[in-house]
Amino acid sequence: MQPCIAYSGAVLALAGLAIGPAIRAVPADDPQAISVEARKQIERDLKKLGDKFAALRGGKGDKAVKPEWLADAEIFHKSVVWALRYDKKFSRGDVALIQKALRRGGVRGPILSW
Repeated sequence: MQPCIAYSGAVLALAGLAIGPAIRAVPADDPQAISVEARKQIERDLKKLGDKFAALRGGKGDKAVKPEWLADAEIFHKSVVWALRYDKKFSRGDVALIQKALRRGGVRGPILSW
């Protein structure tokens, strides 16, 4: 019985070697430098969001926002700042995440001023 098991194992190993090169993972979206226009749009949205947070940070009286709440919203702004500063090439998924972070930060900011 044992020679049969060894033979079966060898056949499966050889079959795996033969099929292995034919099965490849589909490469993810290759990161590329984003277009100048897309980057400028992201930077405009980023500046607009930063200005909103600066206004909330400087609010007084009814417009005062707790610093810890503001930090929860500013993380979205900071993530985009760092992505643009330290990465030069982005996949389409990366750009979508950057845009989502800007939208989410834009939604969180007005909520804080209630």
